[in-house]
Amino acid sequence: SGKTSLLQAIAGRLLDHRGLISGKVKRNKTHTTGRIEYNGVSTDDNPHLVMPNVVSFVQQLDVHAPYLTVKETFEFANQCRTGGRRNDVCDSENLTIEGLGLAHVKDTFVGNSDVRGVSGGQRRRVTLGEMMEGWNPVACADEISTGLDAAATYDICKSMVDFTRRVGTTRIVSLLQPGPETFALFDEVVVLSEGYVVYAGPVAEVMNYFEALGYSLPSTVDVADFLQVVATPDGALLFDPTRSPSQEHFTAEEFAAAFQDSIYGQKIMQELMDDSHRSSWLEHTDGDEEDPKMEAVTNIGRRRNKKTKVPEEFTVRYQNSWFRAFHLNFKRLLTLWKRDWGYILGKVFENVGMAVATGGILFGKGKIPDGFPGELPTAEHVDEYDDIQNGIYSALFMACLHMT
Repeated sequence: SGKTSLLQAIAGRLLDHRGLISGKVKRNKTHTTGRIEYNGVSTDDNPHLVMPNVVSFVQQLDVHAPYLTVKETFEFANQCRTGGRRNDVCDSENLTIEGLGLAHVKDTFVGNSDVRGVSGGQRRRVTLGEMMEGWNPVACADEISTGLDAAATYDICKSMVDFTRRVGTTRIVSLLQPGPETFALFDEVVVLSEGYVVYAGPVAEVMNYFEALGYSLPSTVDVADFLQVVATPDGALLFDPTRSPSQEHFTAEEFAAAFQDSIYGQKIMQELMDDSHRSSWLEHTDGDEEDPKMEAVTNIGRRRNKKTKVPEEFTVRYQNSWFRAFHLNFKRLLTLWKRDWGYILGKVFENVGMAVATGGILFGKGKIPDGFPGELPTAEHVDEYDDIQNGIYSALFMACLHMT
């Protein structure tokens, strides 16, 4: 349906059409065309806008350092995102840990399949919290229920919804077959089919919309399952032509056209054209005043004569200096080394074995006599030299094999 591509486009992770024109992007690569605006601001008008600072992206898989605790994981992420401003680090870190229900395991290793740590559901919360550090106004989460049961998915979504409402941000989540309790947590739902927007609006009104098109909800099917079926060929079983403006089951393109003509589609278009609905994260002003911490952007669509203030933290790619970034990563690496004794001992035995094997290759080889380069070599000297040379080549081969 294109939900992953949609989230990646929102997060600015897809290459744009300018790469195709310049030849930097292959035509078979997923890319965007047209214009994407964030609160009326586009990267076309503001190339200094750093999208990862505005929209974070949570992938399906959990990738963590297993020997870091939950608190240390959040602290490292916040240090990288905020540049080490102590108040921001403490406030955001504590708010994220408490908001996601991880306070009781904050001193536990994150772990993985080989290292014992938090549970799978808690590890997924760590992934979400790590990407929400730094006060991103928007976060996209792609199929965060992968590998989790319905209860764990509900707990995670409940924590995320509560945290989002508490800090006043926006979270866009794609779920695979969510349960009815999980589905009811969200404010709005976007239904996609074959790349078309079938519906986008309040969760509470989604059934009224499809009933007006002639689709009814069976008593044995919940709303989430209904939405996954209605735009597919199986949706014809739910279609009643006597209650629909059409005599046949809608195609994906017809669903999209019907939505654009509906009151829900018209409402979205009106909100896009009305500046009063915009968030204060990226603010439009009519005046000429300048804020030293903001950057003005002009020529934004129909608001060509207005200025758009972009917070400074959204235009700075790296919040830390080179030295501080090196210090953070080196300190983290030393912490992981100290806690992973199995890895250290394994490396010690591996290197000792490598040294013994290399020494065994050269052991007993001939010795080149003093003054050999200036003397006329004998056959015995040449044989000893060849033995040493072959031993060196064998040692180099084993060293290269060890590194690979």
